[in-house]
Amino acid sequence: MDRRTFCLGSAAAAVCGHTDGVFAAACKGAAGPGVGNPGAAIRLGQVLFDSRYAECRSFAAAAHRSGNEIVAFQGDVTRLWRDMLHPRWAAGGGAIAGMTTPSSLFCLEQLAKDHWRRVVIRIDHRRSVAGLPSHRVTASEPMLSRTFAALNHHQEWTERVMDLLSTYERARGRPRSTCLVSGADTDPCTSTQSDLVSWVIA
Repeated sequence: MDRRTFCLGSAAAAVCGHTDGVFAAACKGAAGPGVGNPGAAIRLGQVLFDSRYAECRSFAAAAHRSGNEIVAFQGDVTRLWRDMLHPRWAAGGGAIAGMTTPSSLFCLEQLAKDHWRRVVIRIDHRRSVAGLPSHRVTASEPMLSRTFAALNHHQEWTERVMDLLSTYERARGRPRSTCLVSGADTDPCTSTQSDLVSWVIA
C-alpha cells in the first residue's frame, strides 16, 4: 500500500498524539532542520481552510485581505489533493499554508513527502473551559519567538496567525522547538471544544 492510499483511506481515523492530552507547559526540543536560505521569507501560494469552523473562516478572511488565494474544503482532502495539490507540486509549485483539523494536516503532511516537502511551522490551537485559546507552536528561531510574542493573548488570534504564516522565514540548520503559548489566565487546556492547527508546508 502506498502513502497516498494509506492517507486517503484513513484520514478520518488519523489522530495526532497530542489531541487527547494536555499541552506541555515548558518548551522542549523537536528534531528537524530548516530548509532553504536562512532568513528568506517563504512566498505562499494557496491558503487552505476548513470552512466548517468559524476560526478557519476568520483565518481565511485575513488571508484574503492580505491578497492570498484561499481554498475552502470540508475535512476530506481527497479532491483537494487530486485536483490542486498534486498537480501543483508535480509542476514544481511552492509553499502552501492553512488552518485545518489535525487529521487533515496529517494526510497533507504524508502526501507532501512524496514531493520532498514538509511542515516547517505548526501551531496547534485548543480552547479551555473558559473558551480562551491556547497555542502550541513548533518552529525554528526566530519564528518561535515571533509567534510566542504575537499570540501571548487571546484577542484576534486568527488574524495574527495568518500574519505570522505569511511572513515565515526559512531557517536552515536550526533545530525546531515546541512551546506553549496561552491566552488563558488559569488551567488553559483541561477541556477542548475544538482542535485546529495552522501550518506551512514548504
